[in-house]
Amino acid sequence: MKLIKISPIQKKIIYKKPVNVAGKIYNEREIFELEVYTDHGTTHTELSLIDNLHQSTYREALNSYINPENFINWHREIKYPIEAALFQISQPGNRIANIRVNSYLDPSIERKSIHQEHTYKVKIGRGSIDSDVELLKGLEHKCLRLDANRTLSSPEFEKYLQVLENYDYFEEPFSDIKDYNLFPNERFALDENIENLELQKLTSVKAFVIKPSLLGLEKTLQLIKTAKNLGKRVVISSTFEGEIGHLSLGRIASYSDNYLGYREEHGLGTISFLSDSLKIIGICVVKNGIELKF
Repeated sequence: MKLIKISPIQKKIIYKKPVNVAGKIYNEREIFELEVYTDHGTTHTELSLIDNLHQSTYREALNSYINPENFINWHREIKYPIEAALFQISQPGNRIANIRVNSYLDPSIERKSIHQEHTYKVKIGRGSIDSDVELLKGLEHKCLRLDANRTLSSPEFEKYLQVLENYDYFEEPFSDIKDYNLFPNERFALDENIENLELQKLTSVKAFVIKPSLLGLEKTLQLIKTAKNLGKRVVISSTFEGEIGHLSLGRIASYSDNYLGYREEHGLGTISFLSDSLKIIGICVVKNGIELKF
């Protein structure tokens, strides 16, 4: 498939509630909707980059898009929106996919009672441990995903274990990766260290949390294949994209579910931070998930 032209249009995401990403609070932020022209058709995709999370900048991306023929040489974060567009064009149409998603709770932004309908991802380690522990004691979910963003020592990690009877996994809890070896019977998921080959092979690592906007689609598909070979789960995760960005992620999540042969609860509950009335055709929020129309 040949790229012909990429036309960017600046847009703004307005979140329904504040979002804490890489230590910065956002109520709104700029993104770019990209109209992608190829010899197989035209589609829309989204460029969504966040300071201190992505390495690339909007200026670098937009300068790259002036010359589509150099696509192969772009940084993977810049390539990803275009890869997502080509992936969309290449997929068969006229089908519906229901994607299961986890909900999202960041106690640094809000602390609220949680309904027991489905899995919750809870950010920990952003406040005091005592505050986190108090919150977790009140949760009666069967399926909690605790994301510490590599902030915990092994003694701090043990404090969380003391109050948890049931949990799905801890996502990248340790500031020192050697600490994984101290807890061979617990359940972990890789995110920031997902390309660490030694950690991938640990039996305590049960899942790969994959952020396509950081890794690019090519690496994402490679990791899905690796996960299948190693017997790991795959959770496709957002970086608080807009509507078109979530639509692209939903397609990747659907592909992953089909490839791995089971339905995961993906990290796309962040769509709840967007407007209640989604404006694009092809995606809608349903109970415990999102529905895509291809």
